[in-house]
Amino acid sequence: MGCKFCRVTFWQWATVQIETKTTKTGHAIELEKKRDEWKAAGKNFFQRSGLLHGYTCRLLYKELKKSLI
Repeated sequence: MGCKFCRVTFWQWATVQIETKTTKTGHAIELEKKRDEWKAAGKNFFQRSGLLHGYTCRLLYKELKKSLI
């Protein structure tokens, strides 16, 4: 669902930054913890990727709401 550009960007970011643990920003650390939880639960790469994208969107939306208030 949504813009193809956004989906591709999220996929590339999750694959290159989060799955390889190459970024150390505040949200990235939280996303890595969630990714590890899903990995321990037996989710495969594609399932984790989809869950990560949705979780990331929700985090970004919450941050956007905070900045607008």
